[in-house]
Amino acid sequence: MAGHRRCSRSGGWEEAEVPRQAAHRSGAGSGQVKERNTVILRGNEDLVRADIEAIAKGRAKLLPDKNTYEINGRTYRVEDTGTVFPVSRPALVDMDRIEYAALKEIVRNKGDLSKSQQLQRDPKFVKNPDKVAKAKPVYDGTYK
Repeated sequence: MAGHRRCSRSGGWEEAEVPRQAAHRSGAGSGQVKERNTVILRGNEDLVRADIEAIAKGRAKLLPDKNTYEINGRTYRVEDTGTVFPVSRPALVDMDRIEYAALKEIVRNKGDLSKSQQLQRDPKFVKNPDKVAKAKPVYDGTYK
């Protein structure tokens, strides 16, 4: 899963691809930490893939902002580059910079929080245990 689905502003679609691996929980270990991050919850990759294919075939509702599509209760935004990003639930979780960084650490340590020096010592995690607490069930596949 090497890239994003790309869309031209005229509505024509190029090669069909699901979101980058880093958008998946399993790819978080190598993903870039941004201010806002959307993670596809484990087991929902095929749903997102089907949504993007449906968007490409013109089956999704284009919202008034002309940059966002809605399908199956989820929304996807088209960036200026033409890259499609999943935006909202179900099957997706929005994570801020610290939450996603915590998820990366959890992935790197195969779910064992006690093995991560960063989670135990880095002030951004120590001062925000709720951020780590959100990331753990995303890793475990139990996030609701």
